[in-house]
Amino acid sequence: MVLFIILLISVALATEETSGWAGLNLQQINIKRAGHIEDTQTFTLDTAKHGKRLISARLCAIGKHTFIWVDSKQPIPNKTLSLILARFDNQIYSRNIEYFANSHVRKQVTRVDILITNLGISDGYFDSGVLSGPSKLNLIYLDSDTVREELTEAYNTLAHEFAHLIYYKSGGANIEWLDEGLAVYAEYINGGNPSYYISSFRKNPNIELTGRFINNDGSYGAAFLFITSAVEQVKQSHNSVPQFIQELITNSNHGKQGIDATMHKFISNPQLDSINEISFFISSSYSSAAD
Repeated sequence: MVLFIILLISVALATEETSGWAGLNLQQINIKRAGHIEDTQTFTLDTAKHGKRLISARLCAIGKHTFIWVDSKQPIPNKTLSLILARFDNQIYSRNIEYFANSHVRKQVTRVDILITNLGISDGYFDSGVLSGPSKLNLIYLDSDTVREELTEAYNTLAHEFAHLIYYKSGGANIEWLDEGLAVYAEYINGGNPSYYISSFRKNPNIELTGRFINNDGSYGAAFLFITSAVEQVKQSHNSVPQFIQELITNSNHGKQGIDATMHKFISNPQLDSINEISFFISSSYSSAAD
């Protein structure tokens, strides 16, 4: 059983190359909301390398669920923008909404703005301050170099940061391991390969799964393994994984007690239906595998 679950969560999903709009001129894409190709807007960018600064960006692509803005100084090929637009509209948006967003959030997040610019050392990020600021955009920042050189990683970043956005809009508690574990799980269900995070955790299986989150690959692996292990138990209990995740986010506001209550509700195995039990199961499984 232990080996089965370890193998299950270590297998990568095949990355689909969605290219339904790859051959379209971006101005031919159906425009259903206010906004026109070549419109410009000023955005605030906050990075560790440059601090806060203003940048001007052009609206270069419009889809059913997204506007893609590109830094005027960081041009991106139209074909690449078409691929990003198709992947987000046809897969990432619908899959993340299905798994993470409750009915209230679905009404609030009908459109996501993506800003492509030079972020330096970061592949991308979501800033909750933008949502609470005057623009109130559902905005995801995406690094221009990542888009040009590692398109698959750009897809992973969009799935990851969109999960953070939904978590925030859902009122999820400031429990970083839960937020990050769900964000890596979003990469996974959208075709990402989390094996690097898992390998990093395997090298140090004593990392605390659900305590203070340390921003390194092993901690991401630990948080992801917790989520996938809980999800596997929910599946074996013949319950809805999206409903479980949505209630997990909502009930996180009650801390450990709220998370445990959600797990008790959706997991029928009494030996793996709490934070402590799943954490111990993962740590002991990977410690044994490392020996």
